[in-house]
Amino acid sequence: MTSFKDYGRVYLHGINGVMTLSQLLILAEKTFVIVADSDQTSSNKKKDFVEAYPDFKNDWIGYSDVIPGIMTIEDFLEQDYVAKYITINIDNNFVFDSSKSVIKNIESISKDKDVIQSIKIDLIKGATKDDVKEEYGSYLKGILKHNSI
Repeated sequence: MTSFKDYGRVYLHGINGVMTLSQLLILAEKTFVIVADSDQTSSNKKKDFVEAYPDFKNDWIGYSDVIPGIMTIEDFLEQDYVAKYITINIDNNFVFDSSKSVIKNIESISKDKDVIQSIKIDLIKGATKDDVKEEYGSYLKGILKHNSI
């Protein structure tokens, strides 16, 4: 078994460029794993990917493939951290609705995709180990098992 340090990393800031990047990696005969959200957009892209590259179907791992109920990377963040960030930086009257996912709470602040993306990036960049749920460690272990990395 190899480890994550043996892999290069690319962050796409969204799923739209995955087909192009995958094609380049396949042509270069590089081993890769796609770690992706499990929301509707990503699920549709995964279907397109598997249709185009059936030999690589196991190289796409959605969060919910390993941890049921986790749809986006933000779901690994502690609710208190997200609520504190939003309250301090965006809306001091914000109250986290625990009946909704983290992304739905973020989307309740703004409908502007650029604003939402900026919030998501800031949350991930600013997160410390204490701001991340234990399930994230389980997810990383699950990726290793899932794909025999």
